[in-house]
Order: sequence, then C-alpha cells, then structure tokens
Amino acid sequence: WSEKENWFTVCDGVSSNINGGVAAQITIDRINEFDFRKLKSRKDIQKFVHSINEHVKLSTGKTTCTSVFLINKKLVMFHTGDSECYILSKDCHFVEITKPFTVAHEFVQSKRLPIEKLKTTPGLSNVLTECLGGTCNPYIIQFELDQIESIMLCSDGANNVPVEEMKQMILSSKNPAVDIAEKALALDSHDDITVLVIKL
Repeated sequence: WSEKENWFTVCDGVSSNINGGVAAQITIDRINEFDFRKLKSRKDIQKFVHSINEHVKLSTGKTTCTSVFLINKKLVMFHTGDSECYILSKDCHFVEITKPFTVAHEFVQSKRLPIEKLKTTPGLSNVLTECLGGTCNPYIIQFELDQIESIMLCSDGANNVPVEEMKQMILSSKNPAVDIAEKALALDSHDDITVLVIKL
C-alpha cells in the first residue's frame, strides 16, 4: 500500500502467482515516483495505468490496484482487480464504488449468480478477469469531495467484514483501519488484509 500527498493506494499481489508480491511492489514504486497532478483526464489515467502494466508484465507477476487521489475538490479513483474502495458520505451512506474484476462479477452481470454471492463463491469470487500483469482496462470514476466524510481502501481479505460493521467502526473508532483488519482476522479471513481509512 501507499499513502502520499493526497494519493492513497492498495495493491494485493495475486497469491497464485509466484511474483505477485513483486508485481504489487513495482506498482507502488511507480505510483510513488509519479506526480498525480499530471493525471488531468481519463486518457491520462488510462495511459499511466497501461504504462505500469507493461512494467508489471516484465516481472511475470500480477496484482490488483485500487488507487484514489484528491484534486480540485474531487475524489478520483482508478481500479483493477478485486481490492475495494468505499466512501462514507456526510449523511452517513456507506457505499462501495469499485466493481470486482472477477468471474463472479461476470456471472452476476449475466444473472447466473445472485448478487448476494458475489464475494463468497469459491472458484468464482477469487478468480480475476483483469488485473495489472494481465488484461487491464481500469475502472475510473470521480466524485465531488464536499459530501464525503471518509474513504476506505482495502484488499479482498477484509471483505468478510459486514459492510454495516465497517461503517460503524469508521464512525466510532479511533483507529478504524486496525479494528476492521482485526475483525477480518477474527472472522477467519485466509487472505492478505490491508485496510486504509482516510478521514477528510
């Protein structure tokens, strides 16, 4: 993960790939070396992500990447893989703004799988259709910052924590990122767990 100058990123190396950790580190290094103020359009973001992807491919590793930067009173996110980003609005709505690039998501889209099983179906939920190091067409979205209270980024190792519990921890805890990660462990998560909470 990375946190610098209003730019926050979670990468989760694909564990089935021997160089997943290397791929994640390459991505973080490239982000840390770059000035996000140069990303002035969707095309700029796509070009930047594609350049990272070419470097990651050389490692033969694969990684997710969910990245948020704050600029000109906007939140801008780009995303590939199945790490997650949530926003908590000032009127206390807590919503995920990412979509997982997984086989399960494709099955939900084609109505072959109910939405309730999107993140809990072995062999579907944990199989990526896109990520860095492979096919990568990043999902890009932006929001006005004035209605956002907090932002949460996490790897899929934390997605076993109920969304309402995440929300309450962000609202009430002094260290919500740690509390959410510990809750994921207590619920027997078997994946890497990374959680970042940014209170605005």
